[in-house]
Amino acid sequence: MKLIVDVVNFIRSKGVNHREFKEFLKDLDSDYGDVLYFTSVRWLSRGVVLKRVWELRDEISSFLASKDKKVPEFEALKSQDSADGPNMLKLFQISKKTLILNLEILEINNKASRFSQPFSFDPKYAPRELQLELVNLQSSIDLEAEFKDVGVISFYKTLPSDLSCYFKTRKKDS
Repeated sequence: MKLIVDVVNFIRSKGVNHREFKEFLKDLDSDYGDVLYFTSVRWLSRGVVLKRVWELRDEISSFLASKDKKVPEFEALKSQDSADGPNMLKLFQISKKTLILNLEILEINNKASRFSQPFSFDPKYAPRELQLELVNLQSSIDLEAEFKDVGVISFYKTLPSDLSCYFKTRKKDS
């Protein structure tokens, strides 16, 4: 990964190189207009950066050659025929699968928190068809107190299918 980061940083860290690289990609009618920065703080960026570098490997190699920047390790990695070429491809494929799994886990956690923490979950992140129900649920002091008293599983077991009685009571109390 360090090699990839070094190559990306060579392109992105200097304004001139970065502008020339973007223009280079434009002249080649590349599918992409730029290479992405890797940010270790954002764990999702590793897979995205590897994917982009893999897809731009030929363009990056040509650009490095035009700048007289010799990076033999990158040349070896980009070639699927070399000993390390398949390793980069495998690294990219593993990173891609890991990225997809991580995104799926985030989505599952997001869905789970809707139900495990219904009174603190922000309705704007819920699907449209659930937003009104979630807002109505969160507006009931009685339901929130019951949730805190009995816990998640018992709360949903005892929750009536028609919640309107809770909302009418809430409106009278206000």
